[in-house]
Formats: sequence, C-alpha cells, structure tokens
Amino acid sequence: MSDLEKPVLQPTQHRGLALQQGLLLLLSIALLLTLALLLLPSAWLPEEVQRLRATEATEAADTSLRLVDQSLVLTVGADGDYLSLNAALGVASGMRHRFTGTDAGIEIRILPGTVLNEQVHLYSMDLSHIRLSGPEPVTVDISGFEHADDDRDSVPFINAQRGSRTPLIDVLFEQAPVPASEDTAANEHGAVGLLLNRGSSAVITPNGGFTGYRDGATVYNGSTLSARFGTLQGTRWGLHARHMSDANLRSATITGGEIGVWARRASRIDVRAANLSGTGGVGILADNVSLVEAHGAQLHSRDVAAHAFRGGQINLLEADLEGSVLGARVSDGGFIFAHQLSKLEGVETLFSVMPNAFSRDGVIFSDVDQD
Repeated sequence: MSDLEKPVLQPTQHRGLALQQGLLLLLSIALLLTLALLLLPSAWLPEEVQRLRATEATEAADTSLRLVDQSLVLTVGADGDYLSLNAALGVASGMRHRFTGTDAGIEIRILPGTVLNEQVHLYSMDLSHIRLSGPEPVTVDISGFEHADDDRDSVPFINAQRGSRTPLIDVLFEQAPVPASEDTAANEHGAVGLLLNRGSSAVITPNGGFTGYRDGATVYNGSTLSARFGTLQGTRWGLHARHMSDANLRSATITGGEIGVWARRASRIDVRAANLSGTGGVGILADNVSLVEAHGAQLHSRDVAAHAFRGGQINLLEADLEGSVLGARVSDGGFIFAHQLSKLEGVETLFSVMPNAFSRDGVIFSDVDQD
C-alpha cells in the first residue's frame, strides 16, 4: 500500500488512542504497587499501614473462640460478675473449655436471691458447653415476656429455635406469680418454661427443671429433650411433644397440671418410673401413632391415668394407678398394654373397654380382669 492509500487518523482518534494507553499505564502501576505492598515485609510498610494491620488482627482475635484450661465460673446477680443471664451467656458463648478430663468446664452460676426478668432466645446457636447452675431455685418474673415465633403464641423463658442446643440446665427455674390484672402476653396465653422448636435440643439434670409455668416444656418439630430425674410442672401440662419429637423423662417429676405428658403426631416420650400423679386431669395422652413408654410410672389420683386415641400407643407395664377414677382409656383406635399393674386401690373403673378384645375404640391388652 502506498503512502497515499494509508488511512489518515483524525485528531479525535489520536486523542482517544492516547487516553486508552494512559489508562492502561495507570492500571499497571496500581497493580504493581498493590503487589509490592502485599509482598514487602511489614517493617518496610508505612507506619499507618502497620497500625491498620495490627488493628485488624486484634479485632479478628477478639471474635475468635477463647480456650480456657481450667474450670471457669461466671456469676449472675446483684453482687455477681453480670447483672443479667443474657450478658453472661454472651461472654460464655465465645469460650470453650479445653478437655482435661477433670475440670467442670464453663459454668454460669445464678446467685441466691436473683430474680430474672428476661427471655433467652437462641437461633441456630450451640451453647451446650455451658452449664446453668445455682445453689437454690431461681425465680423468673415473666411480666414483660413476649411471644416466640412458633405460630402458637408461646411465651417462653428459654426459646431455642432452628437447631439450637441450650446450655445444660442444672438449676430449677420457678415462675413468679403474675397478678391477673396485668395486661401481658404471659397472662393472655400463659408462659412456657422451655420451648424447643425446629430440631433444637436440651438436657436437664436431676437438679434442673421448670415449675410454676402454664407449660413446663414444649418440644416441637423434630426436637429432643433429655430430662431424666428432672422436674417439669405446669398448670396445663408438664410436657407436650409434637411432630416427630422425642423426650426422655425417665424417673422425672411431672406432677400436677391438667395433663402430665402429651405425645402428639408421631412423637415419643419415655416416662418409665416417672411420677405423673395429680389431683384430676389426665396423666398420659398419646395420639396419631405417638408412643409413650410408661413402664413402672406412678399415676395417682388422676381423672384418667392414661388415654390413647387416634392410633396412639401407651405401655403401662407395672404402672401404679392408685386412686385414679379411670385407669386406662382408648378411643378412635388407641392401643394400651397394661400387664402386671402394680397398685389399683381406689380405682373406680379400670378400663374403658373390655380388655383383650378389639373394638372401634381400640384395644387394651391386660392380664388383669376387668372385675
């Protein structure tokens, strides 16, 4: 191509090309400077940059877990380390106890005379490395409590949701009476000592539990509770397990209330050797293919000691029904196994149907004559 045929660049094209080349040069310089800052030893960096990096490292360390080698006790109360239980839990949640095989781990001890007026809400949290303790039962003032987000208007003291694991409950929490004249959510719907929902779990020791609430504990939607030898007492029910939930209350105290325990919708409750006595009401309810294992349970002075319906099952082997108006009832296809019943003094009617015979109400298998 001759010089006459070569394209002639206009002035605006010259300026555009120069601008592009200038931008590429600036980007290259910026990239080289960034790489130099990353690769240079920290001692060669400007003082301000060193301070910034030190601050970031400190903040990162503050948010990491702190390992402790010995038992650690945080106290709650007027003369304690913290005034509120939530404040102590906030600190303890960032700590873990290094395994030694002897130390007790991380404990939050609630001091005598302390009255708690706060709810504990856990969402996808694991606080099972913490133990809640106290030298005496702890009073809980529920007057300012609000509803939980479980679509049932529950007003819980401890509310565990979405796979949470509560602290180990090694102290008894007692609800303080609330004047009926107060317009509160707790008065309108009643308070729950412990609410476990959506795959959450809790462990209650023989020293621990909940008493004085409308409901001792409610366990929903695939959640689990272990409370062997613990205490669950409510004016409505001690324990309500629903939607494929599981509770181990073996040898627990679940006295009083309208209902001792209620297993619903494919749930399972173990109350072997537990005390479910009361003055009226129902000791055990099981429905919708749920199972209650009540081998050796004590069910004194109930209107109905045990009631299985809609495919619910109850094992009353060696159960003590003394003083109950009706021993065992089935309806809508319930199933009760009632062999070797231990004490029947004062029982007005033992079974609601003829034993060892199928009926539309269900079946009660027993080696005890109806007479």
